[in-house]
Amino acid sequence: MASTPKIAIVGAGPAGLTLARLLYVSEAKFDVTLYELDASPIARPDQGGTLDLHADTGLAALRKCGLWKLLVGCLRYDGQEMIIADKNATQLVHMGGGKQNTGVFDRPEIDRERLKEILLESVPKESVRWGRHLREVAEDGKLIFDGSEEAEGPFDLIVGADGAFSKVRARLHGLKPTYSGISGFEMEIPEPAKTCPHVNKMVGRGALFAMGDCRAVGGQRMGNDSIKIRSWFQCPKGEAQETLKKYGKKGTVEKILERHADWAPELTELFRQGDSDKLRQWTLYELPVGCKWEHKKGFTLIGDAATLTTPFGGEGVNKAMKDTLELAEQLEKSQDPNNNLTLDQAVQLFEQMMFPRAEKTQAMIMSNKQHMFHPDAPIGVMTGMMKIMANDSSSIFVKLAPPVAIDQVVSDFDNVAFHVSTPDSKSKILISISVKCFRELLHYGAQEVLEREYGSYIVAPEAGYDFSILIDLENLPSDAEAREDLVRRVSLLKRNAMAAPFERAFDDFGKRQEEASKFTRESAPEGVREGGEVMAIHYRDEEAIYIKASHDRVTVIFSTIFREETDRIFGKVFLQEFVDARRRAIQNAPQVLFRNEPPLELQGVPGLPSSKTGEVGYVTFVLFPRHLTPQRRQESISHVQTFRDYFHYHIKASKAYIHSRMRRRTADFLQVLNRARPENEEKERKTASGRTFKFQG
Repeated sequence: MASTPKIAIVGAGPAGLTLARLLYVSEAKFDVTLYELDASPIARPDQGGTLDLHADTGLAALRKCGLWKLLVGCLRYDGQEMIIADKNATQLVHMGGGKQNTGVFDRPEIDRERLKEILLESVPKESVRWGRHLREVAEDGKLIFDGSEEAEGPFDLIVGADGAFSKVRARLHGLKPTYSGISGFEMEIPEPAKTCPHVNKMVGRGALFAMGDCRAVGGQRMGNDSIKIRSWFQCPKGEAQETLKKYGKKGTVEKILERHADWAPELTELFRQGDSDKLRQWTLYELPVGCKWEHKKGFTLIGDAATLTTPFGGEGVNKAMKDTLELAEQLEKSQDPNNNLTLDQAVQLFEQMMFPRAEKTQAMIMSNKQHMFHPDAPIGVMTGMMKIMANDSSSIFVKLAPPVAIDQVVSDFDNVAFHVSTPDSKSKILISISVKCFRELLHYGAQEVLEREYGSYIVAPEAGYDFSILIDLENLPSDAEAREDLVRRVSLLKRNAMAAPFERAFDDFGKRQEEASKFTRESAPEGVREGGEVMAIHYRDEEAIYIKASHDRVTVIFSTIFREETDRIFGKVFLQEFVDARRRAIQNAPQVLFRNEPPLELQGVPGLPSSKTGEVGYVTFVLFPRHLTPQRRQESISHVQTFRDYFHYHIKASKAYIHSRMRRRTADFLQVLNRARPENEEKERKTASGRTFKFQG
């Protein structure tokens, strides 16, 4: 009968403890010993922040451990709430958290300290050796510790779960972690509900991340209702340590505030409310993406010891626990007499499975880091996330999990409402749209355009909406490109509805151009010279788009409202850039004009908004024949449709930038005033007779 394999796990963190538990509850027999550097379970009172456990990795491993009943009361599903904002505290994403598990996409939070407590209580006490500082891993499978002359072992397998600076890793390859370029500081707000309810409300039940200027600020809710706050930034290696050493904890907080002087005050308030006594610095390290090693009998790595990454992905502990799940499964198979698999072959199989999975995770986290600390953050972060999601699946509708019920209503900047739901079956998604000007669009041919684009997917409009399509997940196109094309068309639902008057105008232009070619300019009939009807699309309460086709152009006019005089000024400057760009380098661009009074093309058009108050402006685009060719017409429609939102977004962004510069200048001025304050303030004293006099202390 084969002897029981002796396995040493170096490191009693979540990964090492999970592996020990999995082997302990296995039907096969293993002699497992954990070695931990900490002197005791309570040697480090602060075990880090909170972890989000994913259904197919972290949660799956804990279910396999048989610990689900113990975990249920500790998992915080409301902690899934996440806010992504820019430096001006403008929320770009706000995802809510639920109170109950909702399926395979759950990512509930749990404090790292609590998770370790549960795992530690689930393994035999005698299997954990505390206070063992590993000095060397010998080639013969023995472990040599500081303060001990005798080596322990030999072991049939040594598993390195000893984190970033793993000693076991040195036995397998010579790669050492390198500085990631990112450092940071961490503090805590112990009782935010009492001391700063405004900050407490802003962070919510989950996490808040704000990014900008190649920096990031975060607030994360803990299980005891406190908030961990962090400031991350790019800097040379060692700068964060030197700052803390030079200025002390309170002085370092002031340096953090100086670094974010032009950020929104509500974000910097996080650090003003933090407990500076608990401030600590972080210097982040990482291993190269795709790092691996040649298999060596008797040794392997899991978690950060195998593939160290930065924390910008929420994948670290989940990847580590997936490692333990796969390794334990292979080790168990090696002890099954029905399997012709040795212990060493089992470890090899685990490594072959882990390497490609780990590389994918490393690449994703590296991409997150690069996007978070890029000048275009946080916009780049969200586009990067969407690219990763697109690469994970051939279609947004095709998931690796069973369909779930959906009932979501969203609206865009033009108050167009979308309703995505599964009213009858989880595998059939109903997508409906409500557009203020839909009747006008139907008049200009929207029904024909929508039937061309969506065909058999069209169903009777849902109550309260103008147009609906139904996607059957069990009857999707078999070809991957066809599925992607379906996703593209669904995402362009509003665009295609709004395209009808543009397509009609472009077709009318072609007919009028052909008719005009039969005449000279002087002999052309008045109908040819004047052009067609003005098509009005009242897509907003007080704003409209007007389209008119002529024999040599198509004119598109936006009426737009400026609520503030500053908006008008910024708008004029912005539009002047269009004019200057066309003059300097982009002669092929459409002509752009701006005026307060209605253009001549709109003479006689009823219902024009009054321009007497100065709030109304008219932006005119002149599309020439080169913009209306069959090859370019769809692109021209897509671009010109979104101009209004593009225009007003840049006005708001410009104002936000000016405000941030003003905040920065004010902060600099306050620093000058503080430096100018006399160090020795005038004080008052009394003589023995009771008279007072002032002196400089």
